[in-house]
Amino acid sequence: MINFDRVADIYDATRGLPEGVDEAIADSIVAATNAGPGTRFLELGVGTGRIAAPLIRRGFPFTGVDISTQMLDHLREKVGDVPTLTLIQGDITHLPLEAGSQDVIIAVHVFHLIKEWRKVLDEALRVLQPDGFFIYGGNVSPERLAGQGDYGRIRAEWARLVRDMGAAASTRYAEWTDLQEALTERGAYIATYRPATWTREFRPIDLIEAMHRRTFSASWNVPDAVVEPVHQKLLAWGEETFGDLNAPLAEEEEFLIDVCRLNR
Repeated sequence: MINFDRVADIYDATRGLPEGVDEAIADSIVAATNAGPGTRFLELGVGTGRIAAPLIRRGFPFTGVDISTQMLDHLREKVGDVPTLTLIQGDITHLPLEAGSQDVIIAVHVFHLIKEWRKVLDEALRVLQPDGFFIYGGNVSPERLAGQGDYGRIRAEWARLVRDMGAAASTRYAEWTDLQEALTERGAYIATYRPATWTREFRPIDLIEAMHRRTFSASWNVPDAVVEPVHQKLLAWGEETFGDLNAPLAEEEEFLIDVCRLNR
């Protein structure tokens, strides 16, 4: 399991959502689960609370679990002293919670980081009450999914250059389709919601420099001796591909959530 302590101070700046998107996601979750004042929420890998914060502020009983102490510290600073909030620093493969104790469980951009992701899913379903909802999601780009987005092209080229030097990016353990398949096997009914769409603008140089600074977890296992030569090659590729690396690019982005209910 990957600990995000090393990027806790820059996490919101590098993974943050546009203004209002977090509230739109919260609105969609509340509506999809018919959540009321006493609905008990649990988020796996809650991090700095970019998804949790609007739900916490609305007063729902909310439990967040994360292995990173520093990420949880940022969440506490963000929401302040909230009596309905419980934060647990721990491993989500072993949840210190009673069976059937949660009404809604949320996981966003988590399962691809965990080798024992099936165990995490089993634990989540153990603590979910029988009529509860399991929600997973994240922000995606339709262009990237179609193999056309420039943001994805830059990251893919970085990964290719790393491989060419005999190294490898961190393993992705579970993709969206893996979760869908695992939940369907367990008899889940799945509905997909699109709470928000927006346009992401970025400069190629900023993303290339972020890869160089190891902002993303994919780079954390890459040897130091590989990072610098890959950076130089990526700069050269970027200039050949895009010309001016400071010229902004744009692509469509959307946030998706799958809301699952099990027949049990």
